[in-house]
Amino acid sequence: MTAFSVQLGEFGTMRLTLSSEGAATEKAFKTETIKPRVVFTPGIELKSELAANSYESVRKKEEADKDKKKNGGGSGPVAGQG
Repeated sequence: MTAFSVQLGEFGTMRLTLSSEGAATEKAFKTETIKPRVVFTPGIELKSELAANSYESVRKKEEADKDKKKNGGGSGPVAGQG
């Protein structure tokens, strides 16, 4: 099989890889064990954006929202109610 990559502009690159279970002999090898996988490698700009990104768990945000409601916090009056 000839290896090749698909360039997606500045977004990154995709390539196909194959893996399989080993076998003691060629006769014992089963092609059903071959597993294809697509590998994506992000471009420079996307990689730097991903590194600069921050994440938080949904549970943490839900707990913070509950605390705001308990303590009377919020974003202020609702339009049309005041």
